[in-house]
Amino acid sequence: MSRLSLETESLLMRDIAPPGSIKETWYPNTTFSMKPTPESEAAWGSLMPVGRGFIYRPEIAPIVKSVSVFHQLHCLHGLRTSYYDLHYQIARAAGAPIDPFLEQKAAHTHIETAHQKHCFDYLRRAIMCAADANLEYVDPVTDDTTGWGSERVCRRFEDVKGWAEKWANGTVMDTSRV
Repeated sequence: MSRLSLETESLLMRDIAPPGSIKETWYPNTTFSMKPTPESEAAWGSLMPVGRGFIYRPEIAPIVKSVSVFHQLHCLHGLRTSYYDLHYQIARAAGAPIDPFLEQKAAHTHIETAHQKHCFDYLRRAIMCAADANLEYVDPVTDDTTGWGSERVCRRFEDVKGWAEKWANGTVMDTSRV
């Protein structure tokens, strides 16, 4: 292979797959684990790129593809929403007051059991595929780990999001849906 074609291939590969890794330390961000509120839903929505992770790259395949991380976030968000909806319905049955935001959210984001099952298996496979081997501190008292406070090497999420936006399929632009 000639030097020119190696350089061209290198540039093409850098453009096909988003580059970059970063060292970071994780700390809790309760915005993503709290019950659905306008604030938490805006935070989840901010994770989605324009096009919701659906891209069109003729160099990769002649059809629209989905970037896995955004499918994974969609599944996690759906499971989170279902979890809080179930807790809300149990509380409502016990006489808890109506939460207008949760009522509205449940009416528009209910995911079927088959979709939930898909998401559990899909996320299991995604976790195993990535096989994150970063090391986490173990609490010497509880012999447990939260995952917080340990330095990690991660892919730069904003680079992946930007790459997905650059190659967004023009037919799926609604970023309000996670």
